[in-house]
Amino acid sequence: MDQAIIIKQRALRYYLRLNYPVRTQMYSNLCVASHPDLPGCEVRASSPRQAFIKLETLRQRWLFNAISLSLPVPSPNDYVEQSQAFAVAP
Repeated sequence: MDQAIIIKQRALRYYLRLNYPVRTQMYSNLCVASHPDLPGCEVRASSPRQAFIKLETLRQRWLFNAISLSLPVPSPNDYVEQSQAFAVAP
């Protein structure tokens, strides 16, 4: 087997084992779930359970495509909320 293919397969296995944070938003009849670290990795579903199932499938496809195209893959928690503010107690 080609060495480049073996390396990509190992990279995919590595990234699939990582726990990427999930952001969810609930609306009246809609649940939106996303992985903030993976640009464009967002799904909509009628329930949180369906959203998580769809999000996992999309995460696997996202990682496979990024690795196949030799694109950079962010590590979990690389995304930092711009709106986060921390207050220091006096």
